[in-house]
Amino acid sequence: MTVDEKKNLKRANIIEAAYKLFTKQNINTTAIDEVVKAAGIAKGTFYLYFRDKYDLLDQLILFKSSELISLTLERLRYEKQQREIELSEQVIFFVDSMIDRFSENKPLLALMSKNLSLTLQNLNSLDSGELQSALSEITDACVERGVPRREVRNTLYAITDMVASVCCDSILYERPCPISEMKPILFSIIKKII
Repeated sequence: MTVDEKKNLKRANIIEAAYKLFTKQNINTTAIDEVVKAAGIAKGTFYLYFRDKYDLLDQLILFKSSELISLTLERLRYEKQQREIELSEQVIFFVDSMIDRFSENKPLLALMSKNLSLTLQNLNSLDSGELQSALSEITDACVERGVPRREVRNTLYAITDMVASVCCDSILYERPCPISEMKPILFSIIKKII
């Protein structure tokens, strides 16, 4: 194992330990000492990877989001191999898959709730060729239809913000209703936007 692989593994172990603690307890009541102990590392090692526990939270959310996005893109890729899917259907398939994943993992959604919109918007900054490819494909398809590139980015921002808000309210608190009732409404709005 290379030095970089060992560093990435150690960072991932710290993130997983923090995830378990943050979803079991609360980030505000979880001390760095608890994370360090759960990860089986020295406190100094923690600071090689993270400034503080809020930096850890930000990186944890990006890490977990990236995992979710990768699984969702994998499902979409498989679906596209099975049949031809229009752009709006691809976006809805993607959103539906994300909603299902959040519904299955409410502790993660609760942890991400205040940061979900920002996280989803910043995922394009991750080093994910697959995600970059998917975003480029959507952007290029819209540009080919005559939509200015900047407008595509703003539209994706609006969709992301709307989905984040609906997921948090409807999945976690069933406001204004359960997600099963909100999905058709959400999908209808997305189709109109696209």
